[in-house]
Amino acid sequence: MQRITLPNTGLTISRLGFGCASLTAHNDRAKAISVLNAAHELGVTHFDTARLYGMGQSEAILGEFLQGKRDRVTVTTKFGLEAAGPLASNNKLISFAKNVVRRSSFLKKLARKGGAGAVSSGKFTPEDAQRSLDTSLRELKTDHVDLFMLHCCTLVDACKEDLIAFLQTQVSKGTIRAFGPSTEYEKINCNASAFPAAHALFQFESNTATRNLDSFRAAEVAGARDVITFAPIYAAKELALAAAANKVQMRNLSEFAQQASIDAANPDAIAREMLADALRRNARGGVLFASTSIARIKANIDDAFKPRTTEQQTAFANLIEVLKPLVKPKV
Repeated sequence: MQRITLPNTGLTISRLGFGCASLTAHNDRAKAISVLNAAHELGVTHFDTARLYGMGQSEAILGEFLQGKRDRVTVTTKFGLEAAGPLASNNKLISFAKNVVRRSSFLKKLARKGGAGAVSSGKFTPEDAQRSLDTSLRELKTDHVDLFMLHCCTLVDACKEDLIAFLQTQVSKGTIRAFGPSTEYEKINCNASAFPAAHALFQFESNTATRNLDSFRAAEVAGARDVITFAPIYAAKELALAAAANKVQMRNLSEFAQQASIDAANPDAIAREMLADALRRNARGGVLFASTSIARIKANIDDAFKPRTTEQQTAFANLIEVLKPLVKPKV
């Protein structure tokens, strides 16, 4: 696994970081930890979680995994979004709710539409940050986190002087090493320079289909920020379905797929190329990926760093551009 030192924060991370949002998709904690161990054994040394993930349980799982490894890994957690209401403090209710939702497609739709009611957002006061940090350190069983990120923040949230002062104090104390926004790219407004310089690192979604990092770098001024991107394989399945439905009648699609040396109708092939493309585009930073399958984690890591020719890279990017208008919108 390649590693890189981020110039603004001084953190050395694995080029691929593991996102922990889906840890509680496993039936028990032991399975979740086995996935984390597999990723670590394959060279992943950076792990990304948040207070919200797993309705607060993801940090506890990661904390158990970290025992005996803390000095060999870097950890991101986030604040500003958190579980609210009865789910916030009742582990049995969380587990019951997840099992019920998992078994019902109707309830999954309801959860997607109405789940925001179980989430408290925009909690970016110093008091909110202190409470969240204290909880995160306890759950992670550590005395510090490497990155403490503002979860789904806006520019207004990130510019709060009292919050910045609090975060800088925590950096001085050593409880966090750096901080910055982890948010949707549109909330950055393509204008990193508007964010206070104290925000040393940005996290936002970027992939071959939505090249936000390219736009971000093009608009940067001197003093470039560190960047970790997420959602590198977003919509890979939908892109492959579009290829399967249109490859016969679209000459360009077939030509680009042949030049890229992939089966465009295979979602795993699309996903692996998207992950490799995300690493190539963010050569100065890291890329977060996730999976609940140990076999898929190994396949993705093994394939992500294989060399591609310039022709293959260009053909794949062109392939995705052809496919994007063909993807059916999600209901």
